[in-house]
Amino acid sequence: MSASRRRYILYYFLDNQAATVDDLVRQISEWESDVVSESIRVSLHHHHLPRLAEHGLVEYGSSDVHSTSAFGTLRETVAQARAVEMDSQDEQRPPAFRSGSESVSEPVSED
Repeated sequence: MSASRRRYILYYFLDNQAATVDDLVRQISEWESDVVSESIRVSLHHHHLPRLAEHGLVEYGSSDVHSTSAFGTLRETVAQARAVEMDSQDEQRPPAFRSGSESVSEPVSED
């Protein structure tokens, strides 16, 4: 949960059970408006998705990503993390954090 992109992937799965990598790239690029989509795609494939898969939270192939039952056991924790992030970022928080139906646009630096 320390890496923002991993958190964003988990936040995405609070409302969805499956996604394509393209879906995740599109959503994260909205959240990180100043980051190139290809950079996001590379970091997802080589860093973030493998890490989440190691912990059994997602399963993924070349283009599809699915949350697992293990994610279901952490759903409440992830929702609480999103709520804390909402509160701590107040004015600077991503729009999706202001209301569950809007998209996020937050510049984020990675490791």
